[in-house]
Amino acid sequence: MEPIISPALIYLIHMINAIYGLSIFILFVSAFTMVMSPLIADCICEDYEEEGKVMRKIIKICAILVAICIILIMFIPNEKTIYAMIAASMITPDNISITEDQIVDLISKIAKAVKNQ
Repeated sequence: MEPIISPALIYLIHMINAIYGLSIFILFVSAFTMVMSPLIADCICEDYEEEGKVMRKIIKICAILVAICIILIMFIPNEKTIYAMIAASMITPDNISITEDQIVDLISKIAKAVKNQ
């Protein structure tokens, strides 16, 4: 019997969810580092000119990371959304009618059992 959802797909979903979570973490760390860049540059550098260069470099790197993370977060669905997409692709009118017939049969059997008692 073939599995409904491939184990490789479940693993891939887990890895995508890990990338999604890591992107959120990197986004917050980068944004925090951008805000704190004047303080970081002040601690690292001794003169004012060098401090400005270091601060611009920190902000530039963090801005690139923030942009990449925002793009990843926008285009990578989370785990719940991926499972919903898989379920939606497997629901067909034929599956619904088969399930509907089985539910009607089950309700009929329950009604007969209740009536006979």
